[in-house]
Amino acid sequence: MSVSNVSTLLYIYPIILINIKNIYNEYIDILSIKYIENLKISSIPKSRGFAGVISKYGFSLGPKTHGSRHHRSLGSIGAGTTPGRVLINKKMSGRVKVKINKMNKKNLNINLNNSLLQIQGTLNGVKLSNIFIYF
Repeated sequence: MSVSNVSTLLYIYPIILINIKNIYNEYIDILSIKYIENLKISSIPKSRGFAGVISKYGFSLGPKTHGSRHHRSLGSIGAGTTPGRVLINKKMSGRVKVKINKMNKKNLNINLNNSLLQIQGTLNGVKLSNIFIYF
């Protein structure tokens, strides 16, 4: 919220509701969201793809000068003959996993004519990705 009490982070997302029965065998309607102030919203963010150990785990950089060739590399991955293998759960470079985020967002407005839900803040994910609303 800014000084003039006008929020700058307002986004409007379309709602696609499927008729779902709840525990009490009643259909959930869009009007039931209208009276809830905070919504639990989860979305799947963008994948970060293949990453090295510095960006994935926050490892420190190696020396940049004095003939070093260990700038952004992992370093040693284990002992030699004993155990003779790489131990499990060793932090190595690879694909960064997608974490599903669950956020509490403030419900601001519902437009029933255009089936739009207005919430405060931003949401993770690519365009046209699925957004799950829990209430």
